[in-house]
Amino acid sequence: MVQDPEGKPMPPRNAVVINMPAKKTATGEAVAIVFNGFTVPAGVPGPYSVFGPADITIDRASHTDPDGKSVVKESWQAKGADGSALAVNLEFIRGVPARGKVEAKLHSAAKPDFFRVYRYEQGADVVRSSATGVDRVTNFSFKASGPRLAPIFDGNEQLIAITSVPSYSRTIYLPVI
Repeated sequence: MVQDPEGKPMPPRNAVVINMPAKKTATGEAVAIVFNGFTVPAGVPGPYSVFGPADITIDRASHTDPDGKSVVKESWQAKGADGSALAVNLEFIRGVPARGKVEAKLHSAAKPDFFRVYRYEQGADVVRSSATGVDRVTNFSFKASGPRLAPIFDGNEQLIAITSVPSYSRTIYLPVI
């Protein structure tokens, strides 16, 4: 569900946001940078001025057996107008999501002084984590290609964790200038 500032419903808009940790050279502050992404053509270049137009499809299915074991299958595809593409396929056994409140501040790679503050409540289910040894993933594939993604995803990346977020509600704030 998407709402405008007055709480009126708006049509949903699919987007794939790609961010990374970074450090401000002037202050040494650790920040998250949105450096790339895909969205529908009407949403380009997006609030961070880095999104390209793309066709985005998401398929999701969940099956729960009589014993209560739930298996989730997801497929995410983004095909950019410039030939860039991202494909993620995932299958995992659902765990019990942990409820939490989070605040995040995301900066733009195109305009580093621009940022948004996100305050959200979510249910997060860590389905794979190299740090904790959790692994309920039964199938996973990731492929990134094309001029916008190939230089970043060159085959040397390392998967650290996968978190499913079945429940998510956020409010977005802009800084007062």
